Amino acid sequence: MKVDAHVHIWDTRFKPHKEHPLPPIQATATDLLANMDKANVQKAVIVQPINYKFNHDCITTAVKQHPHRFVAVALMDSTLPAQQACSTLQTLVQQHDFRGFRINPTFTADGFANECVHALTDCAAKLDVPVTLFARPQHVDDVTKLVQQHAQSKIIVDHFGFVDSKESRERLLYLSRYGNVYVKVSAWFRVSSQRWPHKDVHELLSDLIGAYGAHRLLLGSDYPFVKQEYSYQDAMNVVHQVDKVCEKDKQWMCGDTASVLYKL
Repeated sequence: MKVDAHVHIWDTRFKPHKEHPLPPIQATATDLLANMDKANVQKAVIVQPINYKFNHDCITTAVKQHPHRFVAVALMDSTLPAQQACSTLQTLVQQHDFRGFRINPTFTADGFANECVHALTDCAAKLDVPVTLFARPQHVDDVTKLVQQHAQSKIIVDHFGFVDSKESRERLLYLSRYGNVYVKVSAWFRVSSQRWPHKDVHELLSDLIGAYGAHRLLLGSDYPFVKQEYSYQDAMNVVHQVDKVCEKDKQWMCGDTASVLYKL
């Protein structure tokens, strides 16, 4: 089964947050499904876009309408008291079938060191859902502490950790020593200075496979933003352009890892 582990959707029927208007890109569930069908992608993990902040009505509706194609990942409010945030997460998971959540470190001054973030990460282990971190290279110290203190929680680093230097690349590889860390090999255009198929990222992918194993890597398109760069089909086929990656590893990255993490 082919799975896109990172997409966003929005729809003008749902009012965005006043601070985050909807981008001028078509990103409805219908458009996503059409792209998925062309690329032979069976399922997608919808990550709550910041445009709706903590109102999950849009993605909840999409999952209810297409339960065999979509699962949802929430965006959690780390400014809340820890107990309230964990209660909210429990409701999303147990009553609305959310399969994980994402933390954006810019919501608080202390980012991933925030008390609420640690409480949510602990709660994730109890609910058996993965935590996704919108982490950039400057966050790696706090990410490392979070990983170390919550060894029972499955923690996913978004978009290659936005590596932008030899040092940030080495630190991302260093995190592989913690068996609860996964990496989304997603949004290749965000970490590459070259056109598709992003040959400057191929060595990094090979290094990640060597360090983490393909069973801890997940391919994601970053739909709809990827449509501004090239086709959705190209985004979901980019792994197949990398030399010396065996078919079994491609299968893990293109679907099996996400299927295990999100119980697809």
